[in-house]
Amino acid sequence: MTPQAFLNTLYSGAPPGWLTVWTLPDKRTEYFPVSDLDAAAAYAEARFDTHDVYYGVGVRQERLGPHQRGGNGDVSVIPALWTDIDILGPAHKETALPPTEAEALAFLKALPHKPSMVISSGNGLHVYWLFTEPIGIATDAHRDNISGALKGWQQYINRAAKERGWKLDNTSDLSRVLRIPGGVNHKTGNGVRVTVISECDARYSPSDFAAYIVREPVSAAPAASAHDPPEFTAPVGPGGRIIDKCAFIRYCRKLGSGKMISVGVCRCPQADLPSYLFCCSRSVPGYYFYFDSSSQTGSYRLGHFSPYRVGDSYDP
Repeated sequence: MTPQAFLNTLYSGAPPGWLTVWTLPDKRTEYFPVSDLDAAAAYAEARFDTHDVYYGVGVRQERLGPHQRGGNGDVSVIPALWTDIDILGPAHKETALPPTEAEALAFLKALPHKPSMVISSGNGLHVYWLFTEPIGIATDAHRDNISGALKGWQQYINRAAKERGWKLDNTSDLSRVLRIPGGVNHKTGNGVRVTVISECDARYSPSDFAAYIVREPVSAAPAASAHDPPEFTAPVGPGGRIIDKCAFIRYCRKLGSGKMISVGVCRCPQADLPSYLFCCSRSVPGYYFYFDSSSQTGSYRLGHFSPYRVGDSYDP
């Protein structure tokens, strides 16, 4: 399979984005519109004999610099789930690996989902379960689902491999780079060509992997300590009037969206009288407006405060 045919198999009909081609030893990244796969393939082919050539499986949403590959948050399109199985040999320090390519292929046949494509990377196997069409990632929740499916599917594979005494790497980052067929693996100097060794028509929906999705654990709220302020039991009213009338909040609105303002009540340290606090907690951490109800005066301050309870929040 040619590099052009390989990229077209993965990305035909993909939503707009940038395909990355990353090379070693120069660690350089080039970006190509996913609508121009021929240009990406031609660039890769021109470097096969002198470089280790990889591509980013996840399409990036923006064109970054030549020395930036991007992270999980930069990925906007995923064409498949995948795994990377190292084969025992001089290219790898790990020794708990499949002894031969044939044994690794037999292991893959025993999995509940048949691979759409298996590529010999020169020192292992790159395995793909292609989607019926490339999946565009529109929201953070969607990204979490796709990422969770990839992590969970790889965990299932790695646990099955462990039962055979093998230890496989975790390669479940959405920004993963893998080798392009037709390239040369220069890692050990033996010049092994990267080739497609099997391909079939098996295509999948993300829902086929729903049972394997791994959810990131939600951190539990910290336990109360003796230093926590006492529970606030006084009536709490709506903060609309404060939000509409407060000059400080009007100023914070000008800072732009995402600058959360917390409106709370605390006790004046000099007297048992309530005072309002307005804290712009994202734009200027610790910068707040302190209004002392005993003197009817206010001031802008920097420092730490411990409100009894946040009375209202507003995101301008």
